[in-house]
Amino acid sequence: MHLNETTLDMYIPRLPSGKIDSCSLINTTTNAIYKCNSWVFDDTYYGTTRAVEWNLVCDRRWMGAVSQSAYMFGVFTGAIWLGNLADKIGRKPVFCWSAVFQVVFGVGVAFTPEYISFLVMRYLYGIFGSAGSYIPGFVLTMELIGPSKRSICGVAFQAAFATGIMLVAGWGAIIKDRQLLQIVYGCHALLLCAHFWIMDESPRWLWANGRKSEAVSILNRALKMNKSTVTITLDDINKTTEGKKTSDDQAGMLNLFKTPNLRKKTFNIMLCWFANSLVYYGLSLSTGSMTGNPFFVLFLMGFVELPCYVVTVYLMDNLTVQETVLPLLIAVLYLRHWNNLQLVSYCRLNIFDYFEKRKSHKGSSQANKEAEELQECFH
Repeated sequence: MHLNETTLDMYIPRLPSGKIDSCSLINTTTNAIYKCNSWVFDDTYYGTTRAVEWNLVCDRRWMGAVSQSAYMFGVFTGAIWLGNLADKIGRKPVFCWSAVFQVVFGVGVAFTPEYISFLVMRYLYGIFGSAGSYIPGFVLTMELIGPSKRSICGVAFQAAFATGIMLVAGWGAIIKDRQLLQIVYGCHALLLCAHFWIMDESPRWLWANGRKSEAVSILNRALKMNKSTVTITLDDINKTTEGKKTSDDQAGMLNLFKTPNLRKKTFNIMLCWFANSLVYYGLSLSTGSMTGNPFFVLFLMGFVELPCYVVTVYLMDNLTVQETVLPLLIAVLYLRHWNNLQLVSYCRLNIFDYFEKRKSHKGSSQANKEAEELQECFH
């Protein structure tokens, strides 16, 4: 049944902006305005959700925002705690055990019966789900490879994140039951658990912690997989590192603030990450407020990054950060006439360029280059 504007105004008040107030009704007898105690939800795109089951709308809308903040606070906690733990016990154990807990909390959050336990599970999921898997995994990846391949491997690692966004959107469009959907999301981490058997520890970390023979063994296995005739011995590594300055002190986060130059660079990088993460997650979490199918919009948010990854590999190896980023930022000033989806897509392309930095490497023959790159893990 369609109601005209006059009939609507008899029963539903309007906000100062002129829009209909979806949280209040008018008592036609006394003309008093009172709050709604039940709601009818649009089920065009969504089936069962926490917002529908717990009425997280109007005066309870803040509860949904707090649950997202709990998750992000878990990511913050995990970045500090698990990052330091990975320096102490190794990248691989932190990554793999985080994958196990990611399955536990990812599936467990689907069965939380009330709000407080839901917040706790979201917080723990943030610790192990994002920070615990992503940060040690990225560091381990960068430490396993030589300088000439770091650009493409770093970009490929990030491309998996965009592919995951597309997968999340696809599952959301297919599965309407929120409990089953969350179980499917949580079970994705089972793929990470396989790294217990298929992934090696970081040779750089092993060497720094006195486990030199294990590090050399991993490097030789990598050379063999690459069909190289070069073999590295412990004496070879010792010769390349002989005479280099070493310190018995354990490096930590405070080392980033010891000297003025390093302190300035640290704060600069922190500011860039803060700004880009704020915008990146803000754009991702705002897809529901955009016009159209929210799952399709989210899918586009991930898909639009993929072409950028291909271009970025070339740009990082041939241009400086300033030459890459500044033209994109200047172009934003002239895109005000674009609609929201176009502008958001372009902004996500820009943000990715900030997440990577330019690396360069020079080598000689292929065999020597492979050995140099692997030995560089200890420099």
